[in-house]
Amino acid sequence: MMASSNSYFIRESNYADLYDGDLTFEKIIAAAWLHDVIEDCDDTYNNMIYDLDETGVVLALVEGLTNTTIPTDGNRMHRIKLDHLRISKQNHIIRMLKAMDILDNVSDMDGADKGFLLKYLDETHLLIDALTSSYFPDTELMLDLQQEVTNQREMLEIPF
Repeated sequence: MMASSNSYFIRESNYADLYDGDLTFEKIIAAAWLHDVIEDCDDTYNNMIYDLDETGVVLALVEGLTNTTIPTDGNRMHRIKLDHLRISKQNHIIRMLKAMDILDNVSDMDGADKGFLLKYLDETHLLIDALTSSYFPDTELMLDLQQEVTNQREMLEIPF
């Protein structure tokens, strides 16, 4: 998630069918935030999660959401393709959370370098393909993400 004061773009209705046993709304939110801490702050799972999550539910969500590639895995595009392949194999809950994360990121790009923004929007198109390569339960969420990418491109006056 980009650094901002905005809260995650999360609609509780998206989670109505996700509650299952130990999986609670609070744990889903915790996983969404913790994966960003790991990606953006170079923190580790050991530093945060094990003390917070006795059942392992949050840990499993965080591991599913968090990009795992590192610079030595190749150039940025190669790493993105590896991360997208990995996310495409995750369960629908993790893929929905990833879509919400990316929607939040794309919605909060004010002031971003134009070159980076263009690259990120192109990468987001690839991620949308990965997220929807198998069953994706929230069509509205995916349409919102696609629309936000289109809106950002239009603001830059750059066609697809």
